[in-house]
Amino acid sequence: MKIPEFRRSKLLKLGTIFVASLLLIFMLLPVGQLFSNGTCSWTGTWDTDYGIMKLTQNGNNVTGSYHYQGDWWPINGTVVLDELSGTWVDPYDTGPFEFTMAADCNSFTGDWWRGDGSGPLGWDGTRVKSKDNKVAEPQPWVRDHQMQCWQVWINQDNAFEFVFVWEYYNNNWVKIYDMAGNEVFSIDMPKGGAHFTADLPDGMYNVKTFHEYGHILQEFVIGKP
Repeated sequence: MKIPEFRRSKLLKLGTIFVASLLLIFMLLPVGQLFSNGTCSWTGTWDTDYGIMKLTQNGNNVTGSYHYQGDWWPINGTVVLDELSGTWVDPYDTGPFEFTMAADCNSFTGDWWRGDGSGPLGWDGTRVKSKDNKVAEPQPWVRDHQMQCWQVWINQDNAFEFVFVWEYYNNNWVKIYDMAGNEVFSIDMPKGGAHFTADLPDGMYNVKTFHEYGHILQEFVIGKP
């Protein structure tokens, strides 16, 4: 059937108006809503409780890293509706997290748990952009803690096992002495590897940590029967 010329012209005008309206709606959507099928995109840079975080979403999978204590550490997860859940990693531990996106797609609230299941602890974030529309870069980390022992225990091999936090780039010394003052163990831990075991006989020991020679950061006693 041939459409009369005046009806064809009217249909073309209506089609043009409809397309223009769709374009206008698309342009007015928040940045965070432009990239995922009906839900917010996690792609972007976020200012979080644990430093700047950079995420990339591909389908339902999210990969990225967060800037913590002067280094970047991986964080990966899966999106279901407005929730992102997955695993975080730092030099001392790894564990699960759960984030929930806000309705405006520009902030999230969440929690994380330690590897031993303890928690949860809060982890919130806000989407960030600089004035020239480029993502903000993390500020240099300023040390506000000195290196210290976070955990020490007797493992299944009957050896002392240590985990330290806030280690330096170098000179992370741990020295262990018997109660007579004799040095029986010494290690300079690498940055990012502040976790070691000391296989010592049963007894009491004095532990000292150093960054600069002669300046004790921490001193404590350990023992096993």
